[in-house]
Formats: sequence, structure tokens, C-alpha cells
Amino acid sequence: MIQSDTGQSYSVRAFLIGEQGIDKKPTHIMVFIEGITEKRAIDFEKARTKFQLTKREVELLQAICDGHTNKEISERLFISEYTVKDHIKNIMKKMNANSRNEIMASLK
Repeated sequence: MIQSDTGQSYSVRAFLIGEQGIDKKPTHIMVFIEGITEKRAIDFEKARTKFQLTKREVELLQAICDGHTNKEISERLFISEYTVKDHIKNIMKKMNANSRNEIMASLK
């Protein structure tokens, strides 16, 4: 996340793209810059009670809301990416959501 001189926050992600292979090098960098228009405190304890989430699921929910990838979450919580995916599936089921965006929308 970066912040402009005016105080506007932005999420930035970059990806190397191009030909694939052992001797091939990426030919382009794709950069996504997304403005963050609203940031407010989320009551994760209220969400835990409302959606009957486990303590571990709340930890993942916080990481999702912070914008972390599955890999980043797995490294942060010392669990495999497969376990992260399983937890996210459980969260989605409990929150009746089909994506991370729907998870976050359910917290409003």
C-alpha cells in the first residue's frame, strides 16, 4: 500500500508476464494500482459471533481484509497454502460468500 501527498491510499501489485520456459525471461511487468476509498475499523469479534467463525478463521479474515495473498497468509500463520484455501472455503460457506470481495462486503 502506498499513500499520495494528498493522503489517498493505493494498493499496488506487480506481475511479471511473458514467454514461459527455462531459458525465457519475463518480457513485461503488469502493474495494478487500485485506489482505496474507504478504510474503517471492522469489529472482528462481532463477525466471529454473527457467522460462528473459529478463532483461526478470524485470523484469516483479518489477513484477507488486510489484502494478503494466500501465500502471504500461509507464511504469516505458519500453515500450508492448502490449509489457507480450506479455511477460506469454510469462511465463504459460513458467510454465504463466493469471493473475497463478498466476504468483505458482508462485514459492512
